[in-house]
Amino acid sequence: MAKRAGWYPDPWGGSGYRWWNGSQWTELNQPHQGPPPSPGQPGMVVSGPLSDAVSPRPWWQSWWFIVLVTFFCCFPLGIVLIWTRRSTPVGAKIVVTAAVVLAEVMLALILESLQPGLYRIS
Repeated sequence: MAKRAGWYPDPWGGSGYRWWNGSQWTELNQPHQGPPPSPGQPGMVVSGPLSDAVSPRPWWQSWWFIVLVTFFCCFPLGIVLIWTRRSTPVGAKIVVTAAVVLAEVMLALILESLQPGLYRIS
């Protein structure tokens, strides 16, 4: 069950209170001085960046996944450019194309093992 918005003891072990907006912790905090402050009470302090340990991003929003997908999405453009270049030998074009297709199939299999049903069309 989700908590309602309000002031709660700092989940990062601080001695004060931190504001929960109903879906995530904010950077608003208040030193510990008796009962929790009301939402509109003046004197709130904005602290540094929040820790990712409390609300981690899904794996598909990680930097390594974004770089990997960007890398493999650029391969088709590279294949088109290789095939339009007349000075590249046909044998090299075929080898590079086969390697890229194999790499992209392997990437799809890895992604399917991480998230079953991701590519299923229904």
